[in-house]
Amino acid sequence: MTSACTASGDPVPGTPQAVARLRTATLFVMTTLLLTAGCLMVRFEIQARSDGAFWPILLMSTLLFGGWLVRRTDPASPPALAAIGAGLAFLASSGGAALRMLVLGLECPQADEMLRSADAYLGMDAVSVIRWTTGHPALVTVLRYAYSSSLPMLLLSIIALGLSGRAVAMWRTCFMYIGTLLVTCLISGLVPAKGSFVGVSEVTQALLPEGAGTYAFQAFESFHASHSNSISFSTLSGVACFPSFHTTAAFIFAQAWWDRRESRPFLGVWLVTVVFSTIPMGGSLRRRSCRRRPTVCKLRGDRQNHHSWSPDGAVFRAEDIDEPRRCPPELSVMEVQRCLEPSTADGRVGTMLPAS
Repeated sequence: MTSACTASGDPVPGTPQAVARLRTATLFVMTTLLLTAGCLMVRFEIQARSDGAFWPILLMSTLLFGGWLVRRTDPASPPALAAIGAGLAFLASSGGAALRMLVLGLECPQADEMLRSADAYLGMDAVSVIRWTTGHPALVTVLRYAYSSSLPMLLLSIIALGLSGRAVAMWRTCFMYIGTLLVTCLISGLVPAKGSFVGVSEVTQALLPEGAGTYAFQAFESFHASHSNSISFSTLSGVACFPSFHTTAAFIFAQAWWDRRESRPFLGVWLVTVVFSTIPMGGSLRRRSCRRRPTVCKLRGDRQNHHSWSPDGAVFRAEDIDEPRRCPPELSVMEVQRCLEPSTADGRVGTMLPAS
């Protein structure tokens, strides 16, 4: 029996031969990713700690081993295909998160200045985009959820493709996900950068979701300076601010469903939104609340001014009245001091103290 091939000798898409090739390629890039991470751990003498590892390892083992067992008796089982795809995606995500941190140990020169110059050459100012975004609270909310959804939607797509029996599409998506993750991690080690939030003031950051653009700074500095000598599931952190893997994930997700004509308008709008969100978001955890009761802080000196939170873009509004200065409860005392010292109504610089 002859195998189905095109005139060039390649397997026809959708045939077992095409599925086998994609599966082999996927397992190859997965093995390369894990071996690269392992070699870097040995090279930099990084210890693997077991804290936080039980449940992730149990989940990945159950999905991979369970899917493999079922496919031995029923090779066409969609649930088994979905389980294997999900297991590989979770394993790649964990290995990629570790690799992103480990490659910083190469200690290549930080590239933020070079990237900022490249942006300027292209006529783009990321800081201005971030500042403009903070003046549109509704847009901030949309961008936050678009950014946070890009990776989960891709992982859910792998499961959905498996459950629907689309083996070629699932293995192709897995291959693209793991392959681009590996490439992104390697580039982020050779061109390490903190991203567009370098130089953004704390006042501007206070108007964005907590951690937006800065959530990776601590892990970046720790591994880039080779201060960390251990790694575990509980400390895995995405520190690849450049290139943006969220952008890559959005394109892979759109490609997985582009053959459905009715979904293309949604995919187009969603893709543009995610790509734009990578500039002002860059990793958000939760939205700062601007409606809670303000914290009272006192200004050392002869006069005091009343400063209230203004969510419409103007961060603080001052009035020449003899009342304690007020500031958002989410800001630390140090942030309050930095934000409010130069903004007294009479131009005098004071020192912020916690309310007694």
